[in-house]
Order: sequence, then structure tokens, then C-alpha cells
Amino acid sequence: MKQARFARVVLPHPPYQILDYLVPVHLVPLLKPGMEVLCPLGTRKTVGLVIEIKLNSATDPKKLKEVMDVISDYPVLSSNMIKMANWLSEYYLAPINHAVRAVYPAFLQRRWEKVVSLKSSRLDEKLLATLKDSEVELVKYLLANGEIETRQIKQKNAS
Repeated sequence: MKQARFARVVLPHPPYQILDYLVPVHLVPLLKPGMEVLCPLGTRKTVGLVIEIKLNSATDPKKLKEVMDVISDYPVLSSNMIKMANWLSEYYLAPINHAVRAVYPAFLQRRWEKVVSLKSSRLDEKLLATLKDSEVELVKYLLANGEIETRQIKQKNAS
């Protein structure tokens, strides 16, 4: 039996359409409709909601990007809630994103998060010597963890 390779994803912001993403092999057994996923959108990363998993896509697979990660451990929307959102979208001629918001209010809370990361893993000792202790701490954190949201940096500086 061939496993599903494509996820149809709704985002909490424009574009107001369902987007197809490739599902990496390691995520195929984990992913289910109703789960939240991390997806690339242009140069950004965004959270989306999987509303369907398919074997085929109308879009050329070479043009599709991959789902980056599964965020929720379990579906946050049941299949009945997804059917309700689809019905609302069709009946009221509303974008699917708006219909999903109607049945899953937490979908409204998604915001773009600014993320800081290092472009290089090489450290210039002369440059490090010019940084404040808090900046050196941030660089070390980024080397260990890859990235951090700007709101987390603000929280650390406030404390």
C-alpha cells in the first residue's frame, strides 16, 4: 500500500486558499488531518492546519515545499469539525481560513513570529570580545539551539 505524500494545509492568514505541501517520509506515519504543522511560506515559516492527506496533488510535486515539522501531538480538529469548516466555506462562500477560524478559535491566535538565527557557526574571537555579556550569551544559545524568537530575547532581557 502506497502511503500518503501530500498534505492539504490551511493557514491562519493570507493566502486564503488550501496549499499543498509534500510530506517527508519521516513524518508520514505521524501526520493526520486536524494536526498543526510548521510550513515554509516564501521566506518565512508559518503554522498551518492539515485538513486532508492525499496520495496525489494537482500541483507539480517539484514546485511544492515540504512540511517542516508536526507541531501538535494529536489532531486539534476532528474530522467532523473539518467537514463543518468545509461546509461553512462552501455554503457561505467564505475562504476556508475563515471557516476554520469559526470552528477553531485558537486558529485566530497565530501570529508571525520573528526568529533570530546565526548565518554561520564559526565564531570570530575578535568580534566576540566586542560584545556585551548578554550578547555573548545569546550567541552561545543560538549555537546550541539554532534559533530563538525575538519575544524570548525580550523576556530574557526584561528579567
